Amino acid sequence: MSTLPYQVMDLRDATCEALCQCSKLLEDSDDPWLVVEVFEKLREWLRRDFAHVQKLLDPVLEVRALQALRRFGTQNLEVARLGLGVIAGFCQRNDNNTEFMATAGFVEELVKLMDLHREDGTVQDNACVAVWRLAERHSHGAERVVETDGLRRVLTAMKDHRRNSFVQVNALLALEKLGLKGVVPTDGFHHAAHEAMKFHPRNLQVRRAALRVKNLEPRRVEHESEMIPSSCSLPMKADALSRWLLSMDSYGFLMEYHARLRQYQTPAEVAGKYIRNGRLLNSLFVDLGVRKLGHRRLFERWSLGYPKILPDSRTTPENGMG
Repeated sequence: MSTLPYQVMDLRDATCEALCQCSKLLEDSDDPWLVVEVFEKLREWLRRDFAHVQKLLDPVLEVRALQALRRFGTQNLEVARLGLGVIAGFCQRNDNNTEFMATAGFVEELVKLMDLHREDGTVQDNACVAVWRLAERHSHGAERVVETDGLRRVLTAMKDHRRNSFVQVNALLALEKLGLKGVVPTDGFHHAAHEAMKFHPRNLQVRRAALRVKNLEPRRVEHESEMIPSSCSLPMKADALSRWLLSMDSYGFLMEYHARLRQYQTPAEVAGKYIRNGRLLNSLFVDLGVRKLGHRRLFERWSLGYPKILPDSRTTPENGMG
Protein backbone atom coordinates (compact mmCIF):
# COMPACT_ATOMS: atom_id res chain seq x y z
CA MET A 1 0.00 0.00 0.00
CA SER A 2 1.26 3.46 -0.87
CA THR A 3 1.99 5.86 1.94
CA LEU A 4 2.31 9.58 2.23
CA PRO A 5 5.85 10.94 1.91
CA TYR A 6 7.42 10.78 5.35
CA GLN A 7 8.16 14.49 5.28
CA VAL A 8 4.42 15.21 5.17
CA MET A 9 3.53 12.56 7.73
CA ASP A 10 6.06 13.91 10.20
CA LEU A 11 4.91 17.52 10.03
CA ARG A 12 3.25 18.70 13.19
CA ASP A 13 1.62 21.69 11.47
CA ALA A 14 0.34 22.19 7.95
CA THR A 15 2.33 24.11 5.35
CA CYS A 16 1.42 25.25 1.84
CA GLU A 17 3.77 22.65 0.36
CA ALA A 18 2.29 19.85 2.47
CA LEU A 19 -1.27 20.76 1.51
CA CYS A 20 -0.26 20.84 -2.16
CA GLN A 21 1.19 17.35 -1.73
CA CYS A 22 -2.06 16.17 -0.16
CA SER A 23 -4.05 17.69 -3.01
CA LYS A 24 -1.92 15.89 -5.59
CA LEU A 25 -2.27 12.57 -3.81
CA LEU A 26 -6.05 12.91 -3.60
CA GLU A 27 -6.20 13.67 -7.32
CA ASP A 28 -4.04 10.77 -8.47
CA SER A 29 -4.91 8.03 -6.00
CA ASP A 30 -6.88 4.94 -6.95
CA ASP A 31 -6.20 3.51 -3.49
CA PRO A 32 -8.86 4.27 -0.86
CA TRP A 33 -6.36 3.56 1.93
CA LEU A 34 -4.04 6.26 0.66
CA VAL A 35 -7.05 8.61 0.76
CA VAL A 36 -7.60 7.50 4.36
CA GLU A 37 -4.01 8.46 5.20
CA VAL A 38 -4.42 11.88 3.60
CA PHE A 39 -7.71 12.47 5.41
CA GLU A 40 -6.20 11.39 8.73
CA LYS A 41 -3.38 13.90 8.33
CA LEU A 42 -5.70 16.69 7.26
CA ARG A 43 -7.96 16.03 10.21
CA GLU A 44 -5.00 16.01 12.59
CA TRP A 45 -3.94 19.44 11.32
CA LEU A 46 -7.48 20.79 11.48
CA ARG A 47 -7.95 19.64 15.03
CA ARG A 48 -4.68 21.23 16.11
CA ASP A 49 -5.33 24.61 14.48
CA PHE A 50 -8.22 24.81 12.02
CA ALA A 51 -7.77 28.56 11.49
CA HIS A 52 -4.17 28.07 10.36
CA VAL A 53 -5.13 25.28 7.95
CA GLN A 54 -8.01 27.29 6.50
CA LYS A 55 -5.68 30.20 5.74
CA LEU A 56 -3.55 27.87 3.64
CA LEU A 57 -6.38 25.98 1.95
CA ASP A 58 -6.64 26.06 -1.80
CA PRO A 59 -10.10 25.54 -3.34
CA VAL A 60 -8.59 22.81 -5.50
CA LEU A 61 -7.73 20.77 -2.39
CA GLU A 62 -11.25 21.24 -1.06
CA VAL A 63 -12.78 19.95 -4.29
CA ARG A 64 -10.37 17.02 -4.51
CA ALA A 65 -11.27 16.03 -0.95
CA LEU A 66 -14.93 16.00 -1.94
CA GLN A 67 -14.16 14.06 -5.13
CA ALA A 68 -12.25 11.44 -3.11
CA LEU A 69 -15.17 11.18 -0.70
CA ARG A 70 -17.49 10.62 -3.68
CA ARG A 71 -15.20 7.97 -5.23
CA PHE A 72 -14.56 5.87 -2.17
CA GLY A 73 -16.96 6.88 0.62
CA THR A 74 -19.79 4.57 -0.39
CA GLN A 75 -17.62 1.43 -0.23
CA ASN A 76 -14.94 2.33 2.30
CA LEU A 77 -16.19 3.12 5.76
CA GLU A 78 -12.99 4.83 6.90
CA VAL A 79 -13.05 7.19 3.92
CA ALA A 80 -16.65 8.09 4.75
CA ARG A 81 -15.87 8.66 8.43
CA LEU A 82 -12.75 10.74 7.94
CA GLY A 83 -13.91 12.57 4.81
CA LEU A 84 -17.01 13.89 6.54
CA GLY A 85 -14.85 15.05 9.44
CA VAL A 86 -12.30 16.75 7.18
CA ILE A 87 -14.88 18.71 5.20
CA ALA A 88 -16.69 19.70 8.39
CA GLY A 89 -13.33 21.07 9.54
CA PHE A 90 -12.97 23.02 6.30
CA CYS A 91 -16.32 24.68 7.05
CA GLN A 92 -15.75 25.43 10.74
CA ARG A 93 -16.35 29.16 11.36
CA ASN A 94 -15.70 29.95 7.72
CA ASP A 95 -18.47 31.40 5.56
CA ASN A 96 -16.50 31.16 2.33
CA ASN A 97 -15.59 27.49 2.67
CA THR A 98 -19.11 26.63 3.79
CA GLU A 99 -20.70 28.31 0.80
CA PHE A 100 -18.10 26.78 -1.49
CA MET A 101 -18.66 23.23 -0.24
CA ALA A 102 -22.44 23.64 -0.37
CA THR A 103 -22.15 24.82 -3.98
CA ALA A 104 -19.87 21.88 -4.81
CA GLY A 105 -22.50 19.35 -3.66
CA PHE A 106 -21.16 18.34 -0.26
CA VAL A 107 -24.61 18.32 1.37
CA GLU A 108 -25.96 15.85 -1.18
CA GLU A 109 -22.97 13.57 -0.59
CA LEU A 110 -23.38 13.88 3.19
CA VAL A 111 -27.04 12.82 3.00
CA LYS A 112 -26.17 9.86 0.77
CA LEU A 113 -23.50 8.65 3.17
CA MET A 114 -25.82 9.00 6.16
CA ASP A 115 -28.25 6.68 4.39
CA LEU A 116 -25.64 4.17 3.22
CA HIS A 117 -23.87 3.95 6.58
CA ARG A 118 -26.91 4.34 8.79
CA GLU A 119 -25.69 1.78 11.33
CA ASP A 120 -22.29 3.37 11.85
CA GLY A 121 -22.22 5.75 14.76
CA THR A 122 -19.01 7.51 13.69
CA VAL A 123 -20.39 8.35 10.24
CA GLN A 124 -23.59 9.65 11.79
CA ASP A 125 -21.65 11.64 14.39
CA ASN A 126 -19.33 13.29 11.84
CA ALA A 127 -22.26 13.96 9.52
CA CYS A 128 -24.15 15.71 12.32
CA VAL A 129 -21.05 17.83 13.02
CA ALA A 130 -20.95 18.74 9.34
CA VAL A 131 -24.63 19.75 9.37
CA TRP A 132 -23.94 21.86 12.46
CA ARG A 133 -21.00 23.60 10.73
CA LEU A 134 -22.97 24.14 7.54
CA ALA A 135 -26.01 25.54 9.35
CA GLU A 136 -24.21 27.97 11.63
CA ARG A 137 -22.55 30.02 8.88
CA HIS A 138 -23.83 32.87 6.72
CA SER A 139 -24.21 30.72 3.62
CA HIS A 140 -26.73 28.54 1.84
CA GLY A 141 -25.61 25.48 3.79
CA ALA A 142 -28.69 25.37 6.02
CA GLU A 143 -31.01 25.69 3.05
CA ARG A 144 -29.24 22.87 1.24
CA VAL A 145 -29.64 20.66 4.31
CA VAL A 146 -33.38 21.31 4.29
CA GLU A 147 -33.72 20.88 0.51
CA THR A 148 -32.05 17.45 0.66
CA ASP A 149 -34.15 16.31 3.65
CA GLY A 150 -31.08 16.45 5.86
CA LEU A 151 -33.13 17.36 8.93
CA ARG A 152 -34.87 14.00 8.82
CA ARG A 153 -31.50 12.26 8.63
CA VAL A 154 -30.30 14.09 11.75
CA LEU A 155 -33.42 13.09 13.68
CA THR A 156 -33.08 9.51 12.41
CA ALA A 157 -29.46 9.41 13.58
CA MET A 158 -30.59 10.47 17.05
CA LYS A 159 -33.20 7.72 17.10
CA ASP A 160 -30.92 5.00 15.75
CA HIS A 161 -28.01 5.88 18.05
CA ARG A 162 -29.75 6.90 21.25
CA ARG A 163 -26.99 5.54 23.47
CA ASN A 164 -24.21 7.29 21.55
CA SER A 165 -23.65 10.53 23.44
CA PHE A 166 -21.49 12.01 20.67
CA VAL A 167 -24.26 11.61 18.10
CA GLN A 168 -26.78 13.08 20.53
CA VAL A 169 -24.71 16.17 21.34
CA ASN A 170 -23.74 17.00 17.76
CA ALA A 171 -27.20 16.27 16.40
CA LEU A 172 -28.71 18.61 19.01
CA LEU A 173 -26.23 21.33 18.05
CA ALA A 174 -27.21 20.84 14.40
CA LEU A 175 -30.89 21.15 15.33
CA GLU A 176 -30.18 24.32 17.28
CA LYS A 177 -28.38 25.98 14.36
CA LEU A 178 -31.08 24.99 11.89
CA GLY A 179 -33.74 26.30 14.26
CA LEU A 180 -31.93 29.60 14.81
CA LYS A 181 -31.48 30.05 11.07
CA GLY A 182 -35.24 29.80 10.69
CA VAL A 183 -35.17 27.38 7.76
CA VAL A 184 -37.11 24.57 9.45
CA PRO A 185 -40.09 24.33 11.79
CA THR A 186 -39.01 23.37 15.28
CA ASP A 187 -41.88 20.93 15.82
CA GLY A 188 -40.43 17.75 17.26
CA PHE A 189 -37.23 19.35 18.51
CA HIS A 190 -38.37 19.31 22.13
CA HIS A 191 -39.15 15.60 21.94
CA ALA A 192 -35.72 14.86 20.48
CA ALA A 193 -34.06 16.88 23.25
CA HIS A 194 -36.14 15.13 25.91
CA GLU A 195 -35.20 11.68 24.59
CA ALA A 196 -31.51 12.60 24.53
CA MET A 197 -31.60 13.66 28.19
CA LYS A 198 -33.58 10.53 29.12
CA PHE A 199 -30.89 8.23 27.71
CA HIS A 200 -27.99 10.34 29.04
CA PRO A 201 -29.23 11.82 32.34
CA ARG A 202 -25.73 12.40 33.75
CA ASN A 203 -24.03 13.68 30.62
CA LEU A 204 -23.48 17.41 31.05
CA GLN A 205 -22.81 18.07 27.36
CA VAL A 206 -26.02 16.33 26.31
CA ARG A 207 -27.97 18.23 28.94
CA ARG A 208 -26.58 21.62 27.88
CA ALA A 209 -27.25 20.98 24.20
CA ALA A 210 -30.74 19.68 24.92
CA LEU A 211 -31.65 22.70 27.02
CA ARG A 212 -30.48 25.04 24.24
CA VAL A 213 -32.76 23.23 21.81
CA LYS A 214 -35.67 23.36 24.27
CA ASN A 215 -35.18 27.11 24.67
CA LEU A 216 -35.63 27.74 20.96
CA GLU A 217 -38.70 29.79 20.17
CA PRO A 218 -41.32 27.81 18.25
CA ARG A 219 -41.13 28.63 14.55
CA ARG A 220 -43.39 28.17 11.59
CA VAL A 221 -41.24 28.64 8.55
CA GLU A 222 -44.07 29.67 6.25
CA HIS A 223 -44.66 32.75 8.46
CA GLU A 224 -41.20 33.59 9.71
CA SER A 225 -37.92 32.98 7.99
CA GLU A 226 -34.35 34.13 8.03
CA MET A 227 -33.50 32.60 4.69
CA ILE A 228 -30.43 34.13 3.07
CA PRO A 229 -31.33 36.02 -0.11
CA SER A 230 -30.37 34.36 -3.38
CA SER A 231 -28.18 37.36 -4.18
CA CYS A 232 -25.78 36.41 -1.36
CA SER A 233 -22.28 36.51 -2.79
CA LEU A 234 -18.84 35.63 -1.52
CA PRO A 235 -16.47 38.44 -0.56
CA MET A 236 -13.26 36.85 -1.81
CA LYS A 237 -12.34 36.89 -5.49
CA ALA A 238 -10.99 33.34 -5.36
CA ASP A 239 -14.38 32.09 -4.25
CA ALA A 240 -16.15 33.97 -7.03
CA LEU A 241 -13.95 32.18 -9.55
CA SER A 242 -14.47 28.86 -7.80
CA ARG A 243 -18.23 29.23 -7.90
CA TRP A 244 -18.06 30.05 -11.60
CA LEU A 245 -15.98 26.95 -12.36
CA LEU A 246 -18.34 24.80 -10.29
CA SER A 247 -21.35 26.24 -12.10
CA MET A 248 -20.00 24.75 -15.33
CA ASP A 249 -19.08 21.42 -13.74
CA SER A 250 -20.45 20.65 -10.29
CA TYR A 251 -18.01 17.75 -9.82
CA GLY A 252 -15.11 20.18 -9.72
CA PHE A 253 -12.96 18.89 -12.59
CA LEU A 254 -12.50 22.44 -13.92
CA MET A 255 -10.98 23.54 -10.62
CA GLU A 256 -7.55 22.53 -11.92
CA TYR A 257 -7.59 25.81 -13.89
CA HIS A 258 -8.32 27.91 -10.83
CA ALA A 259 -4.71 28.84 -10.08
CA ARG A 260 -4.16 30.36 -13.53
CA LEU A 261 -7.32 32.46 -13.23
CA ARG A 262 -6.51 34.18 -9.94
CA GLN A 263 -5.58 37.48 -11.57
CA TYR A 264 -9.26 37.94 -12.46
CA GLN A 265 -11.95 38.93 -10.00
CA THR A 266 -15.05 37.79 -11.89
CA PRO A 267 -16.07 35.56 -14.82
CA ALA A 268 -17.02 38.77 -16.64
CA GLU A 269 -13.37 39.80 -16.64
CA VAL A 270 -12.42 36.44 -18.14
CA ALA A 271 -15.10 36.90 -20.77
CA GLY A 272 -13.82 40.39 -21.52
CA LYS A 273 -10.45 38.99 -22.46
CA TYR A 274 -11.36 35.76 -24.20
CA ILE A 275 -14.68 36.32 -25.96
CA ARG A 276 -14.68 38.29 -29.23
CA ASN A 277 -17.68 38.75 -31.52
CA GLY A 278 -19.50 35.96 -29.72
CA ARG A 279 -16.60 33.52 -30.14
CA LEU A 280 -14.40 32.02 -27.45
CA LEU A 281 -10.76 32.60 -28.33
CA ASN A 282 -8.43 29.63 -28.51
CA SER A 283 -5.96 31.60 -26.39
CA LEU A 284 -8.03 30.74 -23.31
CA PHE A 285 -7.24 27.07 -23.82
CA VAL A 286 -3.56 27.86 -24.39
CA ASP A 287 -3.24 30.14 -21.37
CA LEU A 288 -5.08 27.79 -19.01
CA GLY A 289 -3.55 24.63 -20.42
CA VAL A 290 -6.94 23.12 -21.31
CA ARG A 291 -6.21 19.94 -23.28
CA LYS A 292 -9.23 17.73 -22.60
CA LEU A 293 -11.97 18.03 -25.20
CA GLY A 294 -14.73 17.74 -22.61
CA HIS A 295 -13.30 20.63 -20.62
CA ARG A 296 -13.01 22.76 -23.76
CA ARG A 297 -16.67 22.15 -24.55
CA LEU A 298 -17.72 23.23 -21.07
CA PHE A 299 -15.92 26.56 -21.52
CA GLU A 300 -17.42 26.95 -24.99
CA ARG A 301 -20.91 26.32 -23.66
CA TRP A 302 -20.35 28.97 -21.00
CA SER A 303 -19.19 31.50 -23.62
CA LEU A 304 -22.45 31.15 -25.55
CA GLY A 305 -24.28 32.95 -22.75
CA TYR A 306 -22.31 36.15 -23.26
CA PRO A 307 -23.14 38.93 -25.74
CA LYS A 308 -20.63 39.85 -28.39
CA ILE A 309 -17.61 41.51 -26.78
CA LEU A 310 -15.44 43.59 -29.09
CA PRO A 311 -11.70 44.10 -28.67
CA ASP A 312 -10.49 47.25 -27.01
CA SER A 313 -7.15 48.97 -26.73
CA ARG A 314 -6.28 47.38 -23.40
CA THR A 315 -6.89 43.70 -24.19
CA THR A 316 -6.06 41.86 -27.36
CA PRO A 317 -6.47 38.19 -28.27
CA GLU A 318 -2.71 37.79 -28.37
CA ASN A 319 -2.22 38.76 -24.73
CA GLY A 320 -1.33 35.83 -22.52
CA MET A 321 -2.10 35.33 -18.84
CA GLY A 322 1.49 35.69 -17.71
